[in-house]
Amino acid sequence: MLFSKKEVNVMKWWLSCALVACLAISNVHGAITIPGADGSDGALEPADNIEIDLSLAPTGTWDMAGTNGLGVYDPGQWAVVFKYTYVNIPSGVTVTFKNHPSRAPVVWLVQGDVTISGTVSLNGAIGHHYTAVRTNAEPGSGGFRGGRGTDIESQASAGFGPGAPVSLGDSTSGGAGGSYGSTGSAGGEGGGSPGTTYGNLGVFPLIGGSGGAGGRCGSCSAGGGGGGGGVRIVADSVAGSGALQAIRGYGGGSHGSHGGYGRIRVEANTEDLAGTGDPPFSFGLPGEPSRIWPDATTPLIRNVTLNEQTVPSDPRSEHGFPGVDMALTDGTGVVLTVETENVPIDATVTVRATYVSGSPSIINAVHDSGDESFSIWTATFDLADGFSSIQVRAELP
Repeated sequence: MLFSKKEVNVMKWWLSCALVACLAISNVHGAITIPGADGSDGALEPADNIEIDLSLAPTGTWDMAGTNGLGVYDPGQWAVVFKYTYVNIPSGVTVTFKNHPSRAPVVWLVQGDVTISGTVSLNGAIGHHYTAVRTNAEPGSGGFRGGRGTDIESQASAGFGPGAPVSLGDSTSGGAGGSYGSTGSAGGEGGGSPGTTYGNLGVFPLIGGSGGAGGRCGSCSAGGGGGGGGVRIVADSVAGSGALQAIRGYGGGSHGSHGGYGRIRVEANTEDLAGTGDPPFSFGLPGEPSRIWPDATTPLIRNVTLNEQTVPSDPRSEHGFPGVDMALTDGTGVVLTVETENVPIDATVTVRATYVSGSPSIINAVHDSGDESFSIWTATFDLADGFSSIQVRAELP
């Protein structure tokens, strides 16, 4: 989540996925400027617990005016953006969120003060029990789904995200944890391997934690915990005695493993927080104007074609009907074309295919043409039968 304004008073704030709060004020010495903070969504001042339904946000560009407090979903920036006049969450009141279908992060651009005496929570859902229907555990906004567990008919799956586990364990093991700011743990009793860390101390661009793997021990609740989320706060002044948390998820049962910690970033001209955050936040001064979105210098990677079919610009990877992004008649020798910007040609570009069941397929893409400013990469691999989700990440040298 992202925030912006003159002052943020943090009393109790539990954020385990992606939230940015940007608070803007003018005519104040040392004040910051937040583009787009026009107050068009009105005030957020709930008297009782509320769930903000992000799926109601109309699709458009982030700088559009808000509509009746619904915000706007910008697929280009992959964010649901609200423009509040001020925010005041009283003690005893909890604000939660229902995901947008894209599972995009939440961004608050606030003209006035933000006072959180209650709780803002973006926790992901708990994974299903082994007696329940196999489903992917739902993340908090901006995060990535967890894997499915084993049942009598099919294997577990490894979870989603740049830091999702890279393998499953043997038939009696628990799932490995998802990573983000730190590495998740390996699955217990011969379990699989966790993924690697990603992101940066500035939590920019905004992104959440990766899902953990499902357990493979059949009748035990042993899925791996998800990685903690991302929190970025940008304000003139930040103060308070509450809690800033981007904590990891813990696996189920005796064999499930915990996820890695998330990332927290505070940017302010003055800071007077009683604690250092969990995990400790990184600190910096806000820019003028404050940076919210990636600019022309930010590294960018995107899928372009899969077997010469154009990849949708806003894919959802639902792993079921409806919601299929693309359909292939043959999964043998699939060719994926990838474009990058501001990525060195000696970077490692990795393609990951996650399946409904079984360990993911992971392969390095090959640089075909271009330089650091713009280049083309390709990867050739086989896909398992059924639904697959393909993700690409670049690790800079």
